[in-house]
Amino acid sequence: MDVGAGVIATASQPSIRHLKDGDPVAWRWFLDSFGGLIAGYARQKGALDPDEISGATMENVARAIGSFEGNHRMFRSWVFSVAHSCIVDDFRRRDRRQEMALPEGTMERIPAPILEEGFADPDLIEAMRGLGEDQRSLIFLRYVMGFSMKEIGFVVDRSEAATRLAIHRTQRALRKRLSDASLEHTEGRAPSVQGVDGR
Repeated sequence: MDVGAGVIATASQPSIRHLKDGDPVAWRWFLDSFGGLIAGYARQKGALDPDEISGATMENVARAIGSFEGNHRMFRSWVFSVAHSCIVDDFRRRDRRQEMALPEGTMERIPAPILEEGFADPDLIEAMRGLGEDQRSLIFLRYVMGFSMKEIGFVVDRSEAATRLAIHRTQRALRKRLSDASLEHTEGRAPSVQGVDGR
């Protein structure tokens, strides 16, 4: 069974049909597997209330699950496209100028999966602070969720080619920030970029 990266796998992972049939066990799996990840994605996008975005996404998925067709990997991409739409709608309902600024301390609340993917280097965390919300979201989808370029494009509503270019530019910007930061180290130690460069 296809369980993509970033989705909690269990021996009793339900089928999409179970979700469509309203099986409470299946929906518990969905909440446990996706709730925290969606909130983490919302944080990367600069949402002030990631849990609210997560809840709205869950509701929209529940309403629209009947029209979904595909396997688990396609379901995962679809869920994050719904989350992306919820974030956009949230920004439109609020004062955009106020909402697009990341709250103080957001980067310190990066979800645990990021730390597990080799992003624990403090220099890397600091460099990521200098990226825009969209760039951090691309890093999150690519290296935490393990999405392909095509899947990321589906989530953020871009072509695969445009997505590939955006991620390349994000990687280049992040490498530059890390390079600049390394020059400031008196001992000349270059920070690790495990999981970002060369993938």
